Amino acid sequence: PGLRGARAATGPLFRQSRRLNGTLLLPKRKSQVRTQPVTSLSLLYKQAAGLQPLATDKVKQWAAASRARLPVTKPEECGELSEGARTAGGFVPGSGIGSRASMASTTSFTSCGGQGAAAGDTLELWEELEGDAEKEARVRWPGLKKPERAIEKLVRTYGGKVCLLQDLVRYSLVFDKAAELVCCLQAIAADPEVQIVEVKNRLRLDYDPWKSGGYRNVHLNLLLRSPLSELLGVDKHVFELQLQLEPFARCKSAGGHARYVAFRNVLCM
Repeated sequence: PGLRGARAATGPLFRQSRRLNGTLLLPKRKSQVRTQPVTSLSLLYKQAAGLQPLATDKVKQWAAASRARLPVTKPEECGELSEGARTAGGFVPGSGIGSRASMASTTSFTSCGGQGAAAGDTLELWEELEGDAEKEARVRWPGLKKPERAIEKLVRTYGGKVCLLQDLVRYSLVFDKAAELVCCLQAIAADPEVQIVEVKNRLRLDYDPWKSGGYRNVHLNLLLRSPLSELLGVDKHVFELQLQLEPFARCKSAGGHARYVAFRNVLCM
């Protein structure tokens, strides 16, 4: 019932949209100004590095409003780290696509490394972690998308068009109940500083799971339209947020993602 009620619960978010090939496209704001698309992958990474800490703060707000869970690593894994591990996921503007280094604004969510939940991680409510510096430091926030994977995606999927890459900055929230996932969608839709660019509802009853190797979630592409993001020139950089139900998150972290990568590679042969 929670999933079937998602469309009604989010109200205008769905009523003002149109569907194309199973993808929910949201109407653009009238004030949106078209600009020249980014053609440099290095420039796209610079934008991503500037956007990441701002987007992380937004994701924290939505997580607190919807009882979302985040992957948390064991305390012993967040002890003394080498410089390379501490700066994983950071990107130094102007230093080339493959270069990674420390940025004061990104250290907190890269210090435990990783690209999501790993073996041994626990999924904990953000509302129980928020405000506790030691617990927050153990959250396994994803770093920027690896350059090698970005290049692979450019070649395989986008014909070399850099502007089509929309997941250099990406997040994932996990929910115990569908109603909590809907609550998060409502919080995002009501946020005046966020523009929803695209929604892919892989939880709908008529979705063909073959397309994603059996994996299901609600996938959003978003723009952050805050005064600070505009000042930094990253207000037109799209980032990704995946909303997952707990059973799917468990499958993904238990080797499911590796199997999906193998499935994806076979499809590209």
